Amino acid sequence: MSKTSQPVSSLFLLAAQFDARVHLSLEEVCDVLGVSIKTGYNWLSLNAFPMPTYKRGNRIMIDIRDLAEHLDRVRENARIEYGKRQDKEAEHTRQLRDSR
Repeated sequence: MSKTSQPVSSLFLLAAQFDARVHLSLEEVCDVLGVSIKTGYNWLSLNAFPMPTYKRGNRIMIDIRDLAEHLDRVRENARIEYGKRQDKEAEHTRQLRDSR
């Protein structure tokens, strides 16, 4: 993928993975995030869950669009940090080259 092309939104990938369901369980979302369900409940109790949640009956649910926005934000932040590291490395290389 070139730098100028737009990345695929996580929403499309999640919709395919979850058969276009809008409401996902806490367990499903924790699985996507790569954390245990216990961690998910801990985040909830600390008001630190990274996206809005709601109850449906006795189940905690998350809107797939909120999950997708979170994943897209995390990806964009990672790309920014990666770019900063690349810039620092390039500057360091220039300094080493110029000092010779």
